[in-house]
Amino acid sequence: MLLAIGGAHGDFLLNCCKLMLEGSKFAINNQGQTVSTSVYKNQHFIVGGKRVPVDYTHLTKETPLVELSHMWYEEYKTWNTQFYFIEYDDILLPKIKEMWIKKACRSNIDMALESYRKAWSDSISKTFSRENFDEIFAVLSKRAKKLFMKQPGIIPIDMVKLYDYSSLVDVLKSMGIYNTDLEHDLQEIHGKWIHINQENIEQIKSILAK
Repeated sequence: MLLAIGGAHGDFLLNCCKLMLEGSKFAINNQGQTVSTSVYKNQHFIVGGKRVPVDYTHLTKETPLVELSHMWYEEYKTWNTQFYFIEYDDILLPKIKEMWIKKACRSNIDMALESYRKAWSDSISKTFSRENFDEIFAVLSKRAKKLFMKQPGIIPIDMVKLYDYSSLVDVLKSMGIYNTDLEHDLQEIHGKWIHINQENIEQIKSILAK
């Protein structure tokens, strides 16, 4: 199970894992975004302040399955699977926010706000606005990362390691899912992802170098 805040990195890694496990090839759009299917990626355990039941019964240790979730809850502690989370330096949050709004929300802040409001009670979500969205994103992203780290045995994956092909291979090998038969496909899709996202990647590297 991969845990990641909203953005391009979680989806890309999820698809790389599915490629290795299932041979499932995937496309990258002109925004540099990969479209991924996951039961839990957009699942909210709280909608409008009320609990929503989620069925975990199909998940077993033997299931060759990889999933992605943007949120962490206590229930995850009952899962009999290995958890990973995409680690990032908090200094990158403004850039991550910019990428998320552009890629996932079609550059529409109102769409981004609505996705946040769905997961919170009216008493809290009514305080969300365009004017304080930068602060909301930063606070909730930092909160999410702290929650990710509450998962027993969770393993961090440095976000920037996804930019280097050999580092990506190392990540997949450490997860025990690297498939040499699909090396060419992985290399080809990684090269395309890097090419389309080159400007964002250079900006991220520049921010970290300061």
